[in-house]
Amino acid sequence: MNLLSRISFSYIIVSLIVLITGGSLFFYIFKKEIYEELDEQMRDEKRNIERLIERSDTIPSFYSCVNTEILIFVAPIGLRIKPERKDTVINHPHEGEITFRQWRYTVNTEGNNYVVVIRKSLIDLSDLSEQILYALITGFITLLIGAAIVNYIVLRVALRPFYHTLKQLQKYSLDKPGNLSLTQTNTKEFRELNQTLKLMTNQIENDFQRTKQFTENASHEIQTPLAIIRNKLELLMQSNNIQHEEASLIQSAYEAVERLSRLNKTLILLTRIENKEFSEKKVLNFGTLVKHLTSQMEEKVQLKGLKISIHAHSDFNHPINITLAEILISNLLNNAIRYTEKGNEIRIEIYKNRITFSNPGLPFNIDAEKLFSRFFKISASSKSLGIGLSLARTIAESCDLKLSYSYQNYTHLFSVEA
Repeated sequence: MNLLSRISFSYIIVSLIVLITGGSLFFYIFKKEIYEELDEQMRDEKRNIERLIERSDTIPSFYSCVNTEILIFVAPIGLRIKPERKDTVINHPHEGEITFRQWRYTVNTEGNNYVVVIRKSLIDLSDLSEQILYALITGFITLLIGAAIVNYIVLRVALRPFYHTLKQLQKYSLDKPGNLSLTQTNTKEFRELNQTLKLMTNQIENDFQRTKQFTENASHEIQTPLAIIRNKLELLMQSNNIQHEEASLIQSAYEAVERLSRLNKTLILLTRIENKEFSEKKVLNFGTLVKHLTSQMEEKVQLKGLKISIHAHSDFNHPINITLAEILISNLLNNAIRYTEKGNEIRIEIYKNRITFSNPGLPFNIDAEKLFSRFFKISASSKSLGIGLSLARTIAESCDLKLSYSYQNYTHLFSVEA
């Protein structure tokens, strides 16, 4: 539910509660006033009847009609009835059941005692109450609908700067700094919001540019001395004046420099991905990419005595940066090759929205998510940097893909899903 709908819905609920409460209170007060007026009329009737009885000490005659009925009975001298008021239903021969307001009491004279029953019909009151209730409900519904429409329109106009700001934020990208164009507004809160967002985005852009500059400088400054060290070590290894032990030490140093160089490149690549520097995308056929990369690794696969089979059940097309796609698939292929024993087969299944890499092997007996942790390695003696799968997961997430791992039937399964 969006903000406008939530506010409008809350307004309708509150208005409904207020209207129902106010309407009920109004109807109760109205009904109470009607009853008080009716009781006042019956009180006057009571005084008149008492005067007539006391004057003549006989039962006076009254003309009864549908709306009013007066009954007087002679009662035993000792009978005393405390005046009682209540509503009662009387079956009229022509009108059917009619609700009456009834007063019942005794009148005592010097020689006799009388029971007096005064009844006044509530037909008019009921009709009037129904009409008022109908008018209230109609008026409340009309008022509620009208107020809800006006409230929605007013809120829509009032929140227009907010939605414009939200749309601009959704389109905002660090790849295009300074492209946040916020509308001018007279609403104080929205004006302050826009000013705060401007300050925040400017600060973010500056931080991003500094981070990007640092990454580029670090890449250049670190790779240069590493390349010099690597070249010097290669020259030493080609020298004829070194002993076997010295050559072994030089080889170890050379491998460490190579490892450090790869680690530096990978970490810088991760930083660039997280900074969304690879924003250029196009729809890529993963089946074609897999065939291309497996052909490049054919020699490596043959040296290890492995076999790769590709089963394309459908075309898997997805918008992705080409460079990142190659790194993602290469890492998964290299991972499968590294952990597959000689003589086994690596199987690649391609579906409409999924590609799966499977290779036989013993279970790792660890949490599957831990495999994607940065610098995690299955074996401490492994020459792997422990960052390949973490890089693959980062690439997948940046390209709206999901990379997952499972182990089924003595087979490791890595799946990339759209």
